[in-house]
Amino acid sequence: DLKTNKFVYAGAVEEISIQELAQTKEHYIGLAYDSEEGGAYKEVLIFEKPSNRLIQTIYGGESKEEYDLGYSTHCFGACLSVGDYNFDGIEDFSLFYSYSRFGGEDRTYLLYDLKKRQFFLSELGGHNLIFDNNTKTIRQDIMHEVNYGAVEINAVFKVVNNKMQKIKEECALVHYDEESETFFKHDCKDGYWGGFWHLSSTGLKKNFELFAALSDDKAKGVVIYKGQSEFITLVLNAKNGGDYIYDEIYMGKKNGQYIFTINENGEVAVSYTNKDGKKI
Repeated sequence: DLKTNKFVYAGAVEEISIQELAQTKEHYIGLAYDSEEGGAYKEVLIFEKPSNRLIQTIYGGESKEEYDLGYSTHCFGACLSVGDYNFDGIEDFSLFYSYSRFGGEDRTYLLYDLKKRQFFLSELGGHNLIFDNNTKTIRQDIMHEVNYGAVEINAVFKVVNNKMQKIKEECALVHYDEESETFFKHDCKDGYWGGFWHLSSTGLKKNFELFAALSDDKAKGVVIYKGQSEFITLVLNAKNGGDYIYDEIYMGKKNGQYIFTINENGEVAVSYTNKDGKKI
């Protein structure tokens, strides 16, 4: 009944109130959320077409026996979405879960089991998923801020046995140079999740600034000098306690040496010796 926004059983007194309605070719999907709980999911009601018979109820409670959809999830409007998420030619549906800290949405995906004729909670998930029915792949684009820059990840997945299997991933450590108003990217498949340290020389007539990042295992790093457009590679030469000694490699040759002294709190002190032996 569109006027009352309620399903009414033909020949019965019982009524079921829903706040949102979506449909596939075979089903109506009604979502009820609890206004007293701030919009937390209460239940998803599945009705078959054309009889409008209720054939499945998926609960939003915390119990695993009730298909835990996350009772703490809150949503008012535009929660439901329909799509073929495992590329089997049968429409599934998804529920808004949360806004991602990487931008966009995280969603819960429920797939349709044709043999059991029921929807089930899938293992598909992640930040900002884009489903491409032409290539039958899932793309994930993430960019999150790190110190003085960002990490950009672009991944592609295929669906195998209703699970996501990664087939491609590209990662870039992104640095923005304010002077030139330009973004520079460096491959970051080895990590660099901590981002850059902003360093400045001292005691020179003309001091310079640079940004340095180390890989997660600290086996390598990169530096980019302020105002320059080129990343320079750092290769670990030796480790002595909290001192990490890196050779600066430029155009295939050692140009200088960095010593990063990192304490247990992650604080860093850096010294640099150029190829002429001058220490900064």
